[in-house]
Amino acid sequence: MTDDRRIDLSAAAPTSDEADRVISAVMTRLPGRSAMVRPPTAVDLLAARSMRWVTAAAIMLAIASLMVSRKDAASERQAVDLIAQWAAGAQVPTNADLLATFQGYQR
Repeated sequence: MTDDRRIDLSAAAPTSDEADRVISAVMTRLPGRSAMVRPPTAVDLLAARSMRWVTAAAIMLAIASLMVSRKDAASERQAVDLIAQWAAGAQVPTNADLLATFQGYQR
């Protein structure tokens, strides 16, 4: 008596990751062979290089922000001194003076 019904065993087949693991395990057990190490790809090299760029950019950003904050502190001090002079001399600044002091416009 023959049975024509077939059983689908494709679900039990190994995936490519499982097959790679089995093959690499067998290759390490072979005499005179070490585990296959893949050479670094262009993506690996770019990832290592990009970390250097990110670090350099962060350092440059920190330096730039320090420079800007020092410039702002100096200009704030100048603005405070100018306002103190106006107040001491009982002067009423013009709109051009105010814009030049607070917005950096040229007269």
